[in-house]
Amino acid sequence: MFRKKENMLINHIFRRKKSKITNQKSKITNQNSDTGKEAIYNRICRAFQEDHTLPADFKLEEINTQETIRFAPGALEGIFGHHTSGNSGNNEALYDFLVKRISQLPKLVINELEKSGLLSNEMIISDGIIKQIYENKEGIPADSLLNLACFFITDGTEEYTVKLGLKLLCLFNIDDNTELKNILLDLAVWEGFTEYVVLNMSDWTDKNNAYFQLAKRLKGWGKIDAVEQLEPETEEMKEWILCEGCRNSIMYSYLALVCAEKCDLYHVLKTRKLNEREFSGTKDMIEGLLDEGPCDGISVIENANELLFMFVTQYEEIRLNIEDITLLDSILDYVNTYDGEDKTWIKKVEESIDRYFSQTDFKLSILNSLQEKKQWYAINVARKHNIDIAAEYLEQLKNNFEANVNYISYLFEVNQYVEEAVKVSEDNLVYEKVAKGMGKLLGLGKAEHWNVDMVVQNLGNYPYLGELLIKASIHSPITRYRNMAAMALEGWKQKLNKPICDISNELYHDIVKVSAIEEDEQLKERWKLLLQ
Repeated sequence: MFRKKENMLINHIFRRKKSKITNQKSKITNQNSDTGKEAIYNRICRAFQEDHTLPADFKLEEINTQETIRFAPGALEGIFGHHTSGNSGNNEALYDFLVKRISQLPKLVINELEKSGLLSNEMIISDGIIKQIYENKEGIPADSLLNLACFFITDGTEEYTVKLGLKLLCLFNIDDNTELKNILLDLAVWEGFTEYVVLNMSDWTDKNNAYFQLAKRLKGWGKIDAVEQLEPETEEMKEWILCEGCRNSIMYSYLALVCAEKCDLYHVLKTRKLNEREFSGTKDMIEGLLDEGPCDGISVIENANELLFMFVTQYEEIRLNIEDITLLDSILDYVNTYDGEDKTWIKKVEESIDRYFSQTDFKLSILNSLQEKKQWYAINVARKHNIDIAAEYLEQLKNNFEANVNYISYLFEVNQYVEEAVKVSEDNLVYEKVAKGMGKLLGLGKAEHWNVDMVVQNLGNYPYLGELLIKASIHSPITRYRNMAAMALEGWKQKLNKPICDISNELYHDIVKVSAIEEDEQLKERWKLLLQ
């Protein structure tokens, strides 16, 4: 079953109007003369690597990630496309802006648009503007609109300008314009533009191959867009979908069901032993199918339990690694909550996994994964199977603190080596490097210092431990840090049944100082109660 998005464009109203832009690429400018910013299309083309992909660290704009929530390229369109209808704001004002300037020099229109505040890079360019053009199409010169759209695409210096151009271009048939199509395919490699380009490709004669080439280059939301549209017309495409189609940097659940249907996973598992590459891709699909967070998954698959059994039997004679154990644990979680009447296949799945697990040295797998810096898998498998790795984890914490501190809650959970863990944390605290001052920062992205709150959030049941860590958190401009400090001190106060001034005079005075300048209303109340 192939499921198309619900928010695809209305019927293209200028499709009969063939594109006459044949040399647009040669008109591309290097930068906006008013702002000095380079055209986005130029920046993307300059950044291409030999395989026509963009570097992993490529960005269209630099932002302070400590203060700003920034969506990954394509995330706004991807999230709204899968979960809501989305909105681009005032379509009426944008329509009026375009109509009044449709015959002006495109470069001047771009300058005005990017100064107007009508759009921002945090908006989706919705179908609303297209609908308004449809309602008033008789009074709009198509050639001028096409020319403007092309200039937005090639000369725009803001994401929203290029997106608007791509959305407007959806009104025209550009199938015979190879040069313009190639420009769009170049833009599509930046995953913030992929969905807009995919919309334009709907009536290309070679669209399916174009989807395929894009899907192979991309990793995030753009790959999701391309794979959703891809039809497995050839065995090469079907094999690629099986092996690599589901793997993406967002969530496997977005593509798991799509890929399982397009490669006919049930038939594949029923008819052959998978090779290593095929098995790897199938694991991705099973992981995504079991998730069922944002999308339908295993629950909507016919013969799902039989499919899981056929998948599990592929593990015969394979030594389980930590990722395999985690996936099989997820299958068991599904099995244990299955409430259907026929449990024949469920029992076979359980028996197979139990047999594999009986032959597995869990502790060795966990310790190996700690050495391989797969701490998330190691800690979760240890929790799931009640395997004590506290001493080994503490040693890892001492040897490579910053790589392991985010999992320090494990030692507090098992209540082992807590004092040692806090001492190691304080030894690694560089107080001067922890940000100080009042603020409402989110603390996102790469910081100068490791996340102190990862330890502080666990200190509520351990009075007098980690005072220096709490002090650093109290004076942090990151709201989360201050909340964790307050939570820890609330725990101390309750556990000891003493006021904070009797527990730590220094921390009491720290609270007095911060409460006088606190900007967060909830924290103001927390500090007030702690001072009583």
